[in-house]
Amino acid sequence: MVIALIIDRFDSNNNANIKIALNIARQLSREHQVYVYGQHDCSSNGLANCEYEDNDCIFYAYEAKFAKKVYEVKKSLEGKGRIKTLGVLLRHLDVVCCVVLNRILYFLTENTFEMYSTRKNLTEFVEKKHVQVLIAFTEPKDTIKEIIKIKNVKKIWYQLDPYSFNVYEKNKNRSRRHEEKFIKGVDYSFVTKQIYDEYSKCALQKYIDKLRVVQFPNLVKFTDLKNEAVFSRERINCVFAGTFYSGIRNPDFLLELFSKMTNSDIILHLYGGGCEEQVKSYAEKTPDRLLAHGRVSLDDTNLIIRQADILVSLNNTNANQMPSKIIEYISTGLPIINICKIKDCPTLKVLNKYPLVYNIFEEEPVDISSIEKFICENVGKRIEWDYLFKEYYEYTPEAVGGEIEKVL
Repeated sequence: MVIALIIDRFDSNNNANIKIALNIARQLSREHQVYVYGQHDCSSNGLANCEYEDNDCIFYAYEAKFAKKVYEVKKSLEGKGRIKTLGVLLRHLDVVCCVVLNRILYFLTENTFEMYSTRKNLTEFVEKKHVQVLIAFTEPKDTIKEIIKIKNVKKIWYQLDPYSFNVYEKNKNRSRRHEEKFIKGVDYSFVTKQIYDEYSKCALQKYIDKLRVVQFPNLVKFTDLKNEAVFSRERINCVFAGTFYSGIRNPDFLLELFSKMTNSDIILHLYGGGCEEQVKSYAEKTPDRLLAHGRVSLDDTNLIIRQADILVSLNNTNANQMPSKIIEYISTGLPIINICKIKDCPTLKVLNKYPLVYNIFEEEPVDISSIEKFICENVGKRIEWDYLFKEYYEYTPEAVGGEIEKVL
């Protein structure tokens, strides 16, 4: 069977959607011809509109010419003053006009030039490669809107996060209308237990037979990592790897916590993006406690979290969405400091059978000396893979891939 896993965009940085898509692609490629298809990352130096093979999967990144032009204009505006900015915009007046027309087109029709381009490129790809199944790993963005219009293929929507059920979604009526259109247009949708529960409580429950509950397939044993050392072992290296958000995952508590630690051997390394000004402010005030490294590649992230001494998880303010990063952390077997913003944080149930965890609740008083003791006493400890594989098997690509196989 020929299967295409569709992502919104190839991202050279650490992207949760892409990681999950790759884990599933590698699993399905054992029995099927699998393509991973998405928009070329304008910020990378990789080639567009060509195929390359990796781990029995074939990757294809199509070039969105309009998106590339917009990216190039934005890059040329960086660091420019008002006069020079005006000059750049005038030189690229065609792109500016297209952006304005794009906004107008979306306001009137909820379509954009990119959507038409996405559908055209995808339709040609499906016909050329004789694709039989499309699996959309999407936020969702334009991709899922166009996938449901492709004919004569089985369509599956893999929902990683809540869409219209997101507590920070501003226009819930519009997003609910979109979600109903998406779920109506696909054959099946793979969702988390939290999303399934949301469907069962609203008008979308009439589509609940299309839903299949799966976990994040991020429990992977890495045995082929580079041997190069990432950290100096003179200090205890705590690592947060992920993205901050001002609303759903604000870093202030985390940054304040490590800034106040009295043990000078402990240092927190931050890998990822979001809330850059907050991170910069704390890092400048306590450079001996906090090191902000910025965004890193997927391969580098895999190496970093497996060479850490302690992993730090910062969770969300909503109970219906769990960061997939926690499963990657579990797969290392390393000690985890788990920071919860709410009492009913979904990570608590997942971690209740994980022996090396220290849970912290932002709304409760914090005993810093107790946290420092946990860190110091657990450096060098690691849970055996056999235990993790047995207790967390439902989070493996094998388990999730098996569920997908049932509906192909």
